Amino acid sequence: MRLRPPRPDRTAADPAAIPHAAMAGSAVAPGAPDDPHRPAHWAVPLGIRTASEWAWRGLVIGAAAVAVLDITNVLSEVVTGVVWRQILRPDGLLDQGLDAVGATGLTHEWLADPELVLYSLFFIISWKYFGFHMVIILAGLQQLPRELHEAASIDGASSWQSFRYITLPLLGPTLRVSLFLSIIGALQLFDLVWVTTKGGPIGASSTMATFLYDQFRKGLFGYASAVSIVIFGLSLVVALFYQRVALRRDLEGTGLVG
Repeated sequence: MRLRPPRPDRTAADPAAIPHAAMAGSAVAPGAPDDPHRPAHWAVPLGIRTASEWAWRGLVIGAAAVAVLDITNVLSEVVTGVVWRQILRPDGLLDQGLDAVGATGLTHEWLADPELVLYSLFFIISWKYFGFHMVIILAGLQQLPRELHEAASIDGASSWQSFRYITLPLLGPTLRVSLFLSIIGALQLFDLVWVTTKGGPIGASSTMATFLYDQFRKGLFGYASAVSIVIFGLSLVVALFYQRVALRRDLEGTGLVG
């Protein structure tokens, strides 16, 4: 019997052939779970990495959007009043913008017209406190359980039905808090109105707080004191009503109320 000479070891002469030799001598067939070239070995980590990157981008974009929208809450009432007074003054930034686009007929005396000044102030106040109430509502939305929306979606509920029968009722306590703070703030609103219009023209934008301060300036201290008591009484009534009705309803079943 003729013996064949041993085959030369190519891996010693060619180091690049070592990985191929190792795979050729491996007992694991291609496509087995331990095959490093199986798509699952790179698809799963790649998918996780992509999902995490998109989640991070969404988180960053959401945080940036909240920061931009909440910047109005950072500005003080005095700064807000001064800025909008310059924008809405005659031949101000708003009127110049309307003239630039050819809408000269839409220019008005936004803060000097008794019929428009309340609408102008309403817009300024809404712009100023939009970010504050947005943060409150977003905090309430984050507390809502997602399982309820998923169950409603499985049962065939539309987006409007999920919002009407799940989101809105569960968000009720948060909305009532926002409404309560809005009413109390409206009763005590002073600095923003005083810096912007000083209650004018001819008292068209006067609030209870600006009227109180105006009476003090005139030396009518007794009258001003009476107005302050009225403001305190109205604020107390609103607070008690919220505590007795809305807050008690929201805390039912928690053991925090008797």
